Amino acid sequence: MIETNRALLMELIVLSTNNEKQIPNHIDWLLKELTALKSRIGDSSSSESAKRKIEPEKNGEGSLAKKVQILMNPQEVQIRTTNSELEQRIDNFIQLKKSEINNSNRAEFLRKSTNPLDPNDEQSCARSDAAEINRNIQMKLDVVNNEDGPLARSTFTSTNHNRSDSIKRSLAELPRGVEERFQNIEKHLDIG
Repeated sequence: MIETNRALLMELIVLSTNNEKQIPNHIDWLLKELTALKSRIGDSSSSESAKRKIEPEKNGEGSLAKKVQILMNPQEVQIRTTNSELEQRIDNFIQLKKSEINNSNRAEFLRKSTNPLDPNDEQSCARSDAAEINRNIQMKLDVVNNEDGPLARSTFTSTNHNRSDSIKRSLAELPRGVEERFQNIEKHLDIG
């Protein structure tokens, strides 16, 4: 709800003044619907939240934050920290991932130092001092040679012979030009 309020405050430039005046009414309607839904579900904490009454304040910003805090079930909150602590955790995580990626890139793309204790042997950038990579190891290529090929003759069983005989009989009934075309196609494909 707080994030929604922030988003709506950022979008006020886009909204007309008429829509802007209707936002508090819509938020109040949304809160009423949510409380009705919560009472219908019959949560164990619904009896506690029913005891607490929501008192509207004169200014709309503070009342919205208080309504959210009152309606929020503390058992559903997984991380209990302040915003600054949460942002600090996110920043620490991002820095950790960046350092892991940098170390991985250094190991993959920079040449290994011959003597790590030598102060004169400094590592430079990957463009000027790149590590040699054997590309044959990275990609393996397997070539398959099919001796028969995709158009090789298939072996017929006795049922296939009966079918081919019936097909030949039906071909005999076709006009001469069509039969000749089929024979040329079979000859070309080496299946005739």
